[in-house]
Amino acid sequence: MRRASAVLAGVALGLVSGCVEPRRASEVPAQARASRVDLFLEAVRPGTSELAFELGSVSLRDEEGGLHGLELSAPSVSSSAFVQRAAVAGGTVKPGAYTAVVLSVERAVIDPAGRARAAQLLPAERDGDEELLATPPDGQEPLPIAYEVPIRVKVGVRDAVSIFLQWDVAASLVLDEGFRAVFGASRETARPRLGTLYATDAATGSILVLERSTGSIVGTGKVGAGPSSLAVSSDRSRVFVANADDGSLSVMETRDNRVTSTIPIRFGAGTADVVVAAPLRLVAAANTALDTVSFFDVFESSRLADVRVGRAPVRLAAGQRLRRVFVVNSQSDDLSVIDANSLAVIATVPLESEPTDVALDPRERDLVVCHRTSQNLLVFDAATFALKDSIFVGRDATAVLFDRRRDRVYVARSRPLEVAVVDLSLKAVVRRIPIEGEVVSMAQPLEGPSIYGASPKLGAIVVVNVVRGGTETPLPCGARPTDVVVID
Repeated sequence: MRRASAVLAGVALGLVSGCVEPRRASEVPAQARASRVDLFLEAVRPGTSELAFELGSVSLRDEEGGLHGLELSAPSVSSSAFVQRAAVAGGTVKPGAYTAVVLSVERAVIDPAGRARAAQLLPAERDGDEELLATPPDGQEPLPIAYEVPIRVKVGVRDAVSIFLQWDVAASLVLDEGFRAVFGASRETARPRLGTLYATDAATGSILVLERSTGSIVGTGKVGAGPSSLAVSSDRSRVFVANADDGSLSVMETRDNRVTSTIPIRFGAGTADVVVAAPLRLVAAANTALDTVSFFDVFESSRLADVRVGRAPVRLAAGQRLRRVFVVNSQSDDLSVIDANSLAVIATVPLESEPTDVALDPRERDLVVCHRTSQNLLVFDAATFALKDSIFVGRDATAVLFDRRRDRVYVARSRPLEVAVVDLSLKAVVRRIPIEGEVVSMAQPLEGPSIYGASPKLGAIVVVNVVRGGTETPLPCGARPTDVVVID
């Protein structure tokens, strides 16, 4: 269940912007030190007409009355597009107490998908609706109207807070011609449940928590800068996060999505992947820019060792029964095998050109590696490292995932955009499923026909039905999701 090396694009940007020399002292990105508020919106109570409105700005009002602007992620809001909860705005803020969300609406449209007509913007006060509607606009652009939604939110230092707005669509249409936005607000804390999705948003330094059944975002957590990868503890109580932009490992509790510790590796390490190497305690992270894999005792919040491997390690797979960690090195075209007891490399296995991802089957018998330049999926014996099969899948593979219930492997490709379904017993691709966006990581729940893929360019989680052989509606998920895992 590992993810693809397309995350290297984000790492490469970090290297170009000043991390070419890993040993050079640099400041930790402000994003990793800041507190953050994210605003999500869901359209409820649909009316007889579809509505849409344009946002000019979104701000938070503090206790002294000052306004703090958030960056808009969805300036255009429609009742059909926000049936599933999605992000509207977000940004870093000063720690403190906030009393209201202020949304500036510039225009509104009735029936935007059909015979669209402009709606008259009405202020929040409810008096005089008929008089306002009886006076048509004079042809000039209407002034924006600010709608204030009361909240009670306290943001701590290096905290992440999610605010959820419910837009009452039916109540927002007045006399079939006027628009008065009606919002409610709440804060939610995701409860660990079967099928909960956790996804990294590398653009905001956040972890988003989604209900798999609805696609709704029910919580966020604040981690380091540029989170690239996730791993889940065997008891499902914690999520481990590799932060590529500040070279660190964050430990987050699933009970309340609170980060309990952040263990530094080195700024500029380009920490691209993380796995649980042994139940509960031992975690490993691949540092692409340092050519090392770091091992941590998460109970002690300490780094145990940095093991040197091949050039540019990008993906990991761990066999907890085998007590081994398998490391794909993208620039030296080989696989390093680390013994989890001695924390030393015990074998180096040659691969083909530009390996991008590695996965171990749930029984820990077969190991597969996909490539960007080579067209083959390599199948190894996980115990002896002997090459068993070479299966043609095509170039530009970005992620590989073992099916948790069948003898199958899923390979995501960027050209063409597809997921190739490989039957290991037949040693062939048995189906190619077109997808909407490039997927860099995949995850599969224990039950159900779907797998989930993180698509940074799409800004969503791609949902692939591997039984029917098609895709479902993508789940909006931040600005740049780079990894997804399932808590089940």
